[in-house]
Amino acid sequence: MILIFIGIIITLYSFVNFRKAFIWFCAYQIFVQFGIQLFSIGGLSLPLGLVTSAVFFLLFLKRKGYKDPHMKSFPFKLAFILILLSRVLTCFTTVGSFSEELNRAITFSFQNVINIYLAWYVFRSEKEYRYLFKIATFVMLVAALLGYYEYFAQYNPYTNYEKNFIGEGINYYVIDVRGFRITSVFEHPIGTGMNFGLYFVVTLYLLVNERKKIPYRRVALFTAFLCLPLVLFTKQRAGMLFTLIIALIIVNFKKKSFYGILLIGLIGFVVMYPTFSNYSQYIASIFDQSSKTAVGGSSLAMRITQLDACINLLNFSPLFGLGEKYSNYISNIYTQNALMLESVWFDQMVKHGLMGVAAYLVLACEFIVTIPRKYNFGKLILVPIGFWITYTLTTIPSFRTYLLYIFIFYLIYKKDAIKNLECNKNNDYRINGV
Repeated sequence: MILIFIGIIITLYSFVNFRKAFIWFCAYQIFVQFGIQLFSIGGLSLPLGLVTSAVFFLLFLKRKGYKDPHMKSFPFKLAFILILLSRVLTCFTTVGSFSEELNRAITFSFQNVINIYLAWYVFRSEKEYRYLFKIATFVMLVAALLGYYEYFAQYNPYTNYEKNFIGEGINYYVIDVRGFRITSVFEHPIGTGMNFGLYFVVTLYLLVNERKKIPYRRVALFTAFLCLPLVLFTKQRAGMLFTLIIALIIVNFKKKSFYGILLIGLIGFVVMYPTFSNYSQYIASIFDQSSKTAVGGSSLAMRITQLDACINLLNFSPLFGLGEKYSNYISNIYTQNALMLESVWFDQMVKHGLMGVAAYLVLACEFIVTIPRKYNFGKLILVPIGFWITYTLTTIPSFRTYLLYIFIFYLIYKKDAIKNLECNKNNDYRINGV
């Protein structure tokens, strides 16, 4: 009940201070699933996240924030329009009911499109980004501490409490060849590893490059290094691979702060080596076939079988797909071989057809090519590349994707700020005639 109460307070606060309330909502979504139910009567349920997002969107429209002449156009506009269109068109070809698919399309639109669109307009200055970082740091600190408790106790009291308020529940206590996998405040170990990895990398990147501007630096550094072992404790290669790729942006031999963080990291590695050595096979399994066999999980042969199954399922509805819950209505050799559609491309191919695949191809292109080239990302391009490699190789359940978008928005903001500063200097140079 306390989780719902907090969500309602944030929703009401949006009428008082729209920007701060939205930032609190972003932090709230880190530890509370979007689908937590505000109420459920019979077969009808209403997600609190949907209600809150709708209130923010209506307030945004009322204030005509989209007409602000000082704001640049939303960078993912084309991809998001195509994604929304693919979701709507799937409602007409789904093997389930129109209303069921439409309901899922609306929920998805608010969670994964409209909220991110609003974030582009809310985070307009350093102040908003710092405010979110402050709150997110303490949320991630609590999440990390819970992760360690869960690791040692092999029990998660938080998710057991939260699942009482979520329609489809949380049920991921898998004990197999890998053993127990942590989830902390999240719903699945894959997303858990990616969320902790993202906070670790973003925090260290900021500490290396903008140390004096980072609020609660010591707490943030402590939290970041707490997060890193938790990536291993999920025992999921996806989170490890994602973290390894994007961590390369931390390396900056021109910054003294990099060497300080490197020293702290080396000391931490020596202290934690006995623990890390027990998980070395999971890291090795990313690159080595024998290690991959030892820890289980997906293989190339499995992916080829899935691809063949997905192509055959695509043939049933090639343009707009079979819908989000197709497996509830179709059961054959293809649905069995498709497994859980562990790739964004398999997922779109079957559920939303060629339209969905095309929409996500445009999104990937905007992430990896258009935006990094326009804003001269340099090595920071490794962040979107790391995300899309991971998303291509597997699904990313419970990954807080909107936080990745906000980090991309921050990089755009910083590049624009540098560009404007250089322009002002050049103008002063011309005016003064020096």
